[in-house]
Amino acid sequence: MLSPSSLTKTLAHPIGPDLRLCLLLTPQSRLIAYASYPPNTEDLMKVLLGLSAEAWRDAETQARLTGAAALDDFPREEDFVRIDSELGRVLVMPIYPLGESASPESVSSSLMSEMLDSATPKFSQPPGTFPRGRQPNRRSSGSDGTESSNDSRASRSIQFLLALNAPSSVPWGLMRAKGRHLRSFLGSSLGEIGAKLEAQSNDVRTHPILR
Repeated sequence: MLSPSSLTKTLAHPIGPDLRLCLLLTPQSRLIAYASYPPNTEDLMKVLLGLSAEAWRDAETQARLTGAAALDDFPREEDFVRIDSELGRVLVMPIYPLGESASPESVSSSLMSEMLDSATPKFSQPPGTFPRGRQPNRRSSGSDGTESSNDSRASRSIQFLLALNAPSSVPWGLMRAKGRHLRSFLGSSLGEIGAKLEAQSNDVRTHPILR
């Protein structure tokens, strides 16, 4: 399992002018870890924490109401929610447990070792505002509008979300690529944290094992 410092370093690796913030959170809005640029305050992090979790839940709810296909019926590289906002672009994607990802997102151990060794944690966030719009890219549920068995399995397996924030000029494809590289490593490293999260009460915002 990743240590808290290694987890932060991993999130900090892609951080820079074209990717201002990486958040690791749960669908219930619990903050696990984050890294951002430039150093400032926690305001943006707090806004994006709530925005990202809410957008993901809204996308799942909308999918169930519209009777779209279950999450598991889609290629895993397609499962993301896009948000265009006054804060810039926000991309939210789930992190699947080890062995569930069907997309070619592997990151070699040597590359990740280099990432962890060279990355410097960056914390902060400027004040933010409310989003202008959301663009969910995924759908889920049975044809009768009720939650399907596939959707139930997918919802249970998604214990973490990865949220990326970038200026509006940054292409969605670049954000997706960076997010998928991070997700492929995190998905194989967060199983123990996920198990402990399930055993905790839902009113803990920052999980104590990562303090």
